[in-house]
Amino acid sequence: EFSWQSVGFANAVKQPFKSRESNPQGESMTQKQINAKDSPKQSTDSLKNDAPLQIYDLGMIPTPIAYFSLYSKIAQVDSSIMITGSHNPPEYNGFKITILKKPFYGKQIRALGERIMQRLGESNTDSPQNPQIAKLNALGEYIDFLTTHFARLKNFPHKVAFDCGNGVAGIALKSVLDNLQIPYLPLFFEPNGNFPNHHPDP
Repeated sequence: EFSWQSVGFANAVKQPFKSRESNPQGESMTQKQINAKDSPKQSTDSLKNDAPLQIYDLGMIPTPIAYFSLYSKIAQVDSSIMITGSHNPPEYNGFKITILKKPFYGKQIRALGERIMQRLGESNTDSPQNPQIAKLNALGEYIDFLTTHFARLKNFPHKVAFDCGNGVAGIALKSVLDNLQIPYLPLFFEPNGNFPNHHPDP
C-alpha cells in the first residue's frame, strides 16, 4: 500500500503531459489521457487534479493489457501507468509507463526520478475529495480479441498445463481457454502477491 510518497510520483509524472520541453523527442503532447491499474486513491486524486486529464481504472490486469488498452475500441486512451510487481520478489513493485503510445525509458526515467525526489514532501491538499475515475473493461476486450485471434485452436485435442505462478495472467488466460474449449491443467492461477508456490519469474 502506498504512502504519501505516491503523491510525489503522481505530481511528477504529470509533467510530460503538461509541457513540450519535458519530451526529449520534442513532440507536441496535446491529448491528456491516462489509464491507471489498481491505483491508490492518493495517486489517482493527484493525477485528477489537473483537468482535462482523463483517468481510466483498468483494475487488476496482466501487463499486456496495459499496452493493449492504448488501442482500445471502447475508449480513446493514449498513455498508461501500470502499478506492477512484474516477476520481482514481493517486496518490490514499480511502474510501467507509456506516453502517447511510446515507451518511457532511459533519460526520461532518470528525469522522472529527479522530479519525484524534488516533490516527495509536497502536500496535495487541493486535490478533489471525490474524483471521477471511469472504469474501462480492457480485460474483457483483450479476452475477446484473443478468443477471436486464436479461434483456429478451438477444441484443441491435447490437454495443456499452464503455470501462472500466482501472477495475474490467469485471470485472462482462464477465460480464453474456456472460450476456446481447450482442456488444460491450471497451476497457481490465483493471484497472490506473496507468491507462495515458487518465484514468479517465468
